[in-house]
Amino acid sequence: MHLTRRTDYGLRLLMLLAVDDEAPLGLNDAATRLDVSANHLAKVAQALVHAEMIRSIRGRTGGFMLLPATLKATVADILIVVGGVIPPRDQPKLLEMGVAAVYPPGTVLTEAASEMLDKLQAQLA
Repeated sequence: MHLTRRTDYGLRLLMLLAVDDEAPLGLNDAATRLDVSANHLAKVAQALVHAEMIRSIRGRTGGFMLLPATLKATVADILIVVGGVIPPRDQPKLLEMGVAAVYPPGTVLTEAASEMLDKLQAQLA
């Protein structure tokens, strides 16, 4: 499976936050420790905040902290959140790992939503 730079940054940021969970970790500090661009890391962190995997704390002593539920996330979950568009060659591997569905660019939203509702109803039945 091919990992993009964005995926690499996301996985490394989550590992860093899991190990260093005493206090919020600032973006610039994280970028320095991971030896990556702060600008790129900010975009990845924003995706993780939006997915409720990490928390963003504002202020001079703010930064990012790992949310407890993230410890139960699978690698597949993380790849989807930070990976963005998933290359077609990687889609079968994600499905093997337990991902319910992968929707490539151009997927009609109503069709994807209908398929997901059907899958959810089947699981609840």
